[in-house]
Amino acid sequence: GKFEVPKLESTLEMEEGFAVTALIFRDEDTSRAFVIACRPEAPSRGIKHYIRIWPCDPLSGDPQMPGTTSQSLAPRALQRDGVIASLEDHVAPVSHLAVNSTCLVSCDASGECRLWQKNRAMACRATARLHKGPVVDVAVDRH
Repeated sequence: GKFEVPKLESTLEMEEGFAVTALIFRDEDTSRAFVIACRPEAPSRGIKHYIRIWPCDPLSGDPQMPGTTSQSLAPRALQRDGVIASLEDHVAPVSHLAVNSTCLVSCDASGECRLWQKNRAMACRATARLHKGPVVDVAVDRH
């Protein structure tokens, strides 16, 4: 079969002074939104590490321009203030993210893990430090 070359549909410029530490789609079966964890480039007391969720629905074309498709439009720049949710409770860089149909799990360099409930506006349902030191990997059951 013929392989279709992926097309860049969206771009996002991060805040100055922050670096991406983890990235995952919000849902395991669609690419409608993505989750990005960031940390300050220069460590600083009082600055929290954050997780933000942005919509990235595939472009369906511009209604003002009939006949356009995601293949014929230039990549759109996502707006930094267009976040769906901002989770700012981690005090160490978030190193791992995992999702299933009901939750998002985030783990940071201090060993702390948080469970965010997706159907409750990303409310933090549980927090636990599973061991001393950073988390090496995390996975969640499908349901």
